[in-house]
Amino acid sequence: MTHRICTLRLIRAARNITQVDLAAAADVAPETISRAENGVKVPQRRTVEKLANALGWEPADLGFPFNDDPSGKSGSSSHRP
Repeated sequence: MTHRICTLRLIRAARNITQVDLAAAADVAPETISRAENGVKVPQRRTVEKLANALGWEPADLGFPFNDDPSGKSGSSSHRP
């Protein structure tokens, strides 16, 4: 998951956006971004969409597998067409 973590962190850092600012723009908790960047929790599909929208990127460009498991603990992705 290192590539995905770095992608989100690199995009955010390149735009000089803090986790708190991105969280506010994406309407998610700052902890959500921290957990995603540190590989603690794979974000759900809707969260990835919110983050991508706030950053002006496509969700797939962030590199996260879509995790529709509400616990966020699943390391497997559920790719859908």
